[in-house]
Amino acid sequence: MKFYLALASAAVLFAGNAIAQTSEIPELIAEGWECESLRDSLENEPAANLVYSDRPPVPSDLSVWKFDRGGVTVPVPAVAYTDVLVVRPQPETPVLVYFFKEAEDDSIRTIIGQYPKEEPIVDLFSPDSEPTDEGRALTEQLFGGPVALETLIDLGYEHRPDDLTCEDDRWQTEVPVGLGLILSSLGAPGGEPQAVYRQDSGGWLIKSEQDNWVAWQASILRSDSYIDISTILPASHPAANLGLAIDHSSLASVTEAADRPQWLDVLETAIAEDTEASWEAFASAIEAAQLSDRSVESAREVAGSAD
Repeated sequence: MKFYLALASAAVLFAGNAIAQTSEIPELIAEGWECESLRDSLENEPAANLVYSDRPPVPSDLSVWKFDRGGVTVPVPAVAYTDVLVVRPQPETPVLVYFFKEAEDDSIRTIIGQYPKEEPIVDLFSPDSEPTDEGRALTEQLFGGPVALETLIDLGYEHRPDDLTCEDDRWQTEVPVGLGLILSSLGAPGGEPQAVYRQDSGGWLIKSEQDNWVAWQASILRSDSYIDISTILPASHPAANLGLAIDHSSLASVTEAADRPQWLDVLETAIAEDTEASWEAFASAIEAAQLSDRSVESAREVAGSAD
């Protein structure tokens, strides 16, 4: 049998064909736990080799504005944006915000969203979405009960593929690590992953680089949701190291850039209140600031979907 990780409504392939079973390894794992193949396949994956490192100090001279999203203060580059788009992915869900500055060799993009946490997974080993008694029991044995997705990802960022010894008597330790490595290897933004850091309030921050660009991907855990932040900007930009300030206490000591736009305050209010009137106010504010027509249209569309 193939070995799958139940993740939301999809299943993620974990390993392949059967290996010789041993009396120590449950059949559910022994039939799909190709440890050496997994280790070999991940060893050359840069994202799978990221482990938590100490976070460098937050620069005090960042050129950013501070934007509140769900109680998290997010530094956004202080630039003249061409577009600020808002999208409600589904009815009664939090709005996604896209900050775009489109310019040759100087484009900046930041996306900020808030998503509900998935329920802890009761059966990591089911080949489909229906838990089995055997899978529940094995998940209980390895994790002490249902396991949260963020727990698995955190485990992945605490290990490298070469931590897997693939010895039969270590399966109870190494199967969870293998699952974590698979998920952590999928989480990096585009480019070459450089580092991963823990977030103050739970979650992780990943830095990637490519050519003359730097990308930051942050997932910040809240009690019932998580805030997801993605930013890509030129490595030479004064805000290039802004990722280090995301969800970090040192952001309070960073002096906000001048000329904070009035529409940014109106956007914070619209997200917090999520009413037709507040989104119409935001549409009017960005129209007055001469942002793109599509930005204004997106705000009016969200206003029409508000309670």
